[in-house]
Amino acid sequence: MDEPAPERPAEKPKDRLGAKGLGGLITSSEPVARVAIDGKDTGRWTPISTSRPLEIPPGEHLVTYTDSDGRKANRNIQVPVGEMVRVPEVKDFR
Repeated sequence: MDEPAPERPAEKPKDRLGAKGLGGLITSSEPVARVAIDGKDTGRWTPISTSRPLEIPPGEHLVTYTDSDGRKANRNIQVPVGEMVRVPEVKDFR
C-alpha cells in the first residue's frame, strides 16, 4: 500500500520573493489607482495585498498612482531583497 506524500508547507510570498532575488510592494489608495514603477505601468490597480504583492527588483523606485480622473500621487520607496514594502493608503492625488 502506497503512503501519501508528506505535505509541504505552503510557500509564503516573502520566501518566493527572496528566492527570485526580488522584493515586493503592498499598497492601497483612495480612490483606487493604476500603479506604475519608475514610469512603467505594472498593469495592477490598488489595493495590492500581501497575498499577491507586486514583485519588483530591489533598490530605489518611484511609485506613481494614477486614479480614473488622471490625477497622480507619487511615493519613493526603498526595496530590500526578499522583503515587502508597505505603502500606507495613498490619498494625496493632484
